[in-house]
Amino acid sequence: MAMPATATAGDTFTATMSAAAASPSSGWSVQKMRLVPRTPGNEVVELVGTSDGDAAVFNASAASTSGWIADTYTWYHLAERGADATTLASGTLVLRPDPRTVASGYDGRSETERALEDARAALRTFNPARKKYQIGSRTMEFASAADIIVKIKHLELELRNERAALGIEPARQRIYRTRL
Repeated sequence: MAMPATATAGDTFTATMSAAAASPSSGWSVQKMRLVPRTPGNEVVELVGTSDGDAAVFNASAASTSGWIADTYTWYHLAERGADATTLASGTLVLRPDPRTVASGYDGRSETERALEDARAALRTFNPARKKYQIGSRTMEFASAADIIVKIKHLELELRNERAALGIEPARQRIYRTRL
């Protein structure tokens, strides 16, 4: 098992990471997992791993994770040996809110998902006399339905890239066309 792409606050968390490059047999004594939230002000989570052969196992109880804030985190697998330190791996973890304590009206969609739904609604209700629409957190003005379709295509691409970065959806191969 490796680092999961998603986790849920309030659930037991376990990640088993390869530590072959910094194993205890090589003198590396401390394995850490550091979860850094993207939202400023949210607390950084630090876990100390236990050795399991050439792997490090990171655990957090359900009681511990219940205090974690739902956010997108950048994680770092770190190892230390005396004054030496190395980063073994890094990636992204999406932490969903604790379903046992989530408030009524919570919308777990990303900003891009909400903006895409708003753009599709604007297209369905497009009227040339009404040119201003609320898309996500912005008010936008469109001269034609074609302008809204361009925005929808842009948001769909942005959402695919967002999901690919989180490991939720496979990345699409980019096709480059060159004219001579």
